[in-house]
Amino acid sequence: MRETINSVMLKNNVRLERAHILDVREIVQLIDEIFIDYLIPIKWREDEFLLDLKENSIDLSLSRAALLNGELIGILLLCNRYPISRIDVMGIKKKLRGKGIGGLLLNAVLTEEKKKGFEKMILEVISTDLKVIEFYTRYGFHRKRKLLSYIINIDIHQRENSDVSVIPASFEETIHKARAFEQVRNWQRSLRSMELSRGRYNYSSFFDERGEGYIIWGKNRERGIFIVDIGGKEIDIDTFKSILIYLAQQSNARYVTMMNIPEGHFIIPLLKGLDARELFTQYEMS
Repeated sequence: MRETINSVMLKNNVRLERAHILDVREIVQLIDEIFIDYLIPIKWREDEFLLDLKENSIDLSLSRAALLNGELIGILLLCNRYPISRIDVMGIKKKLRGKGIGGLLLNAVLTEEKKKGFEKMILEVISTDLKVIEFYTRYGFHRKRKLLSYIINIDIHQRENSDVSVIPASFEETIHKARAFEQVRNWQRSLRSMELSRGRYNYSSFFDERGEGYIIWGKNRERGIFIVDIGGKEIDIDTFKSILIYLAQQSNARYVTMMNIPEGHFIIPLLKGLDARELFTQYEMS
């Protein structure tokens, strides 16, 4: 599509800066404003952003911010695990979308990464957001796999299977078990992300007649819990259900979510077997 004269003039007045010059509060406020009308709204607190910064290896020196006449209007946050990078967040203020500013941000990081010898950049996009998929496709990105997100309601008055024991575990013990258990992973569920999240989540071990496993989980603000990672030998649906009931009872939670699960992950059939509802699907692109 040919650019209008106004779009070209606008782009010529946009200044790109490395995001590390910004205050954390500025970044959080900008992202909250940009994503307020998205399918997955982002509502970061400053402390949560700093935790995500560490856990996902967000590199503010490689990330870019767009300014127009001194006003922050867009941002691209880039995760750095050389030689692979990942776009954590990219967005433009609503009033300025469709003007080519996103392309300026993306071109800036792609150009620098090529010079630095990065081999691959990955990102996630909602499967129904066809405009965004088309945008990234124009820059050479392709869909690689699906990432699925689920929610399941939990009745905390249900009886859990007495053959399953769930106990608190240390961070070190949990990471040791995670390293020993092979499964399909993505960036947020990678062992490196788990290692960098030390102290952020709750860590538990579970045992039944088939063996033992681990679970990394957390609580949200609306009486819900979320599973970050889970692994073990031959986890069946009864064991999984008992684990969920136990965690919900401990937290007085009404529901459990598990987000961005790569297709082929062993937990997906168990979630479906417990009538979990699919919230949305994302495509991982690279």
